[in-house]
Amino acid sequence: MRTLIGVIVVVLVAACCSGAAAARRPVPRFAHVLVVVLENKDQSNVLGDSAAPNFNAFARRYAVLSNYGGVAHPSLPNYLALISGSTQGITSDCTGCVVNGQNLADTLERRHKTWKAYAEGLPSPGFTGSSMGRYAKKHVPFLYFQDVLSKPSRLRRVVPLTQFSRDLAARRLPASPRRSSSGTRRAAGRGRWRSARTTPTTTS
Repeated sequence: MRTLIGVIVVVLVAACCSGAAAARRPVPRFAHVLVVVLENKDQSNVLGDSAAPNFNAFARRYAVLSNYGGVAHPSLPNYLALISGSTQGITSDCTGCVVNGQNLADTLERRHKTWKAYAEGLPSPGFTGSSMGRYAKKHVPFLYFQDVLSKPSRLRRVVPLTQFSRDLAARRLPASPRRSSSGTRRAAGRGRWRSARTTPTTTS
């Protein structure tokens, strides 16, 4: 099974992730955790590839999750598992399916934490259509959970990626790629996408 390379980038965590010394440090309390999700690519096709300098820089500076892999194919079951710990019985990239399992939104809100999903190409906040232009619903797993779909306050937390830079600048941070950001795009292109959108968070 192909390794999900560059799938999870936890920004603001980097300072505690270097070598054996990291194991001796207590886990700090973070103000924000940012998870960037990209499509899967073989690790051997990215690490060491000069066409993907941004991914390789992350691997050198932070960490490589060498045992992290997809749990299923195609895309959607992996995304559901990412935010709920289960594929919820989904085996396809269905767009009309709805599940009732517990998810990350539930966990965070029980702890009085806020969250937001920034989806590239999403036409408008809370849009639940299957696709529009280069946007595909299968990349936004929150939109498959009944307890998100049934609550307007939660749907409003699923927003276009264009809002990310505004929230970051305003320090209101509480990213699903569009179709062309998926596995069909070369690693170099995904690296540029990642660099342009997440590099500012490492200095904010």
